[in-house]
Amino acid sequence: LEMYLSDKGDCLVPANHVTSDGDRLGAWVSRQRMTRATMPADRKSRLEALPGWTWDARPAPRGADGNAEDDGETGQATRTDDPPPPTRNTRTS
Repeated sequence: LEMYLSDKGDCLVPANHVTSDGDRLGAWVSRQRMTRATMPADRKSRLEALPGWTWDARPAPRGADGNAEDDGETGQATRTDDPPPPTRNTRTS
């Protein structure tokens, strides 16, 4: 992953990416993102220390200027296309 980051400048590895050594890096990265909640804390910390790492590999929405939209508080790109959180059924019938 560090070699990919050095070459590409990010950790947005396509799921089908295979290294020149035959390692299925894309599949490995996808598994890391899917198992975030259960992975060992030291692995999670090492991934988060990589400058190009993100837990959400989906592209950030773009503003009118073509740049990722910033939420204005954390510096994180906002995701305006995410569905709203589920609501509880409050029918009274």
